[in-house]
Amino acid sequence: MRETTIPIEFMPLDGQVHYIQKKRHDEYSGTCPGCGGTVHQSGEWPDRFTMLTNAKGNHKIYGFCRKCDYDWWPGKHNTDWRPSAEEIAAQAKRAEIALRESIEQAEQAIESLQDARKWIEYHQRLDMQSRMIWNYRGLNDFFIDWWKLGYSQSSCWNSPTITMPIWGHDWEVTNIKHRLLEPNGKGKYRYETSGIPASAFFCDPDRTSGPLFLAEGEIKAMVTFQTLDTPTIQVAGLPSKLPSGNQLDSLKDYDPIYLCPDPDAFRDASVGRICDMLGRERVRVVQLPDKIDDLINAKLIDKSGLRRYVRHAVMA
Repeated sequence: MRETTIPIEFMPLDGQVHYIQKKRHDEYSGTCPGCGGTVHQSGEWPDRFTMLTNAKGNHKIYGFCRKCDYDWWPGKHNTDWRPSAEEIAAQAKRAEIALRESIEQAEQAIESLQDARKWIEYHQRLDMQSRMIWNYRGLNDFFIDWWKLGYSQSSCWNSPTITMPIWGHDWEVTNIKHRLLEPNGKGKYRYETSGIPASAFFCDPDRTSGPLFLAEGEIKAMVTFQTLDTPTIQVAGLPSKLPSGNQLDSLKDYDPIYLCPDPDAFRDASVGRICDMLGRERVRVVQLPDKIDDLINAKLIDKSGLRRYVRHAVMA
């Protein structure tokens, strides 16, 4: 993963924001000038500070942190934020080179991952005991085999893991995600290959349009898909409660979208921000009293109850 340059509009923060990534044409992320940030245990770069160059609202150019109250916009500190023509040209050139290098690096990493086909090896390691771990999480053997879910005993993270290939459209694996069974307090999830941007997990990789049920997390999406038990709706899992723009770009052809965040996402601005990024006109919000997979596994929601929640989802 290579760091890109800070967007021209945010030049007053140059040197204060690090690990800068370009999420899409008008969105960048990095460490926060207020509370900082470090590389995650999974190898993913810190992305708590979001920089928008075409935001909605009072400030077209706007930055905000997902961890603290820090925000920024041009002129906030009464400084002349406008760069010179020479600075603009140099910044654009550096950004072009950095973007090209990061794309090439990610493409090479994905190609190496697909050539290795490690998810097949992990799936073949499943025995009765490790299958029961997946069964306990709410998945039956048919779907364990269909998604090639697996198990890894020899882990570089000092913990056995259950594994899930991240299925994209057309059954393309974009990475393999490990769920640590014995986490050490530094996060439960790791990725097989670093340098690849996190992406959504699609339960039906053949379905690229139509209605979509959107959950937070791959396992929640899988349990939901199995419970809904219908060929008429796609189910996808987001890697976090506040995903980046490029993760949502893969959802552009779905309509309507039934957004089902975890309960804690309703206690901050996460839900509203995702709705804005997806386009509120196509979003219906499904609000549950607990995490969706926990409710299903506790038999508090069944197929008919889940479908009823979908029918009664409210406009964003």
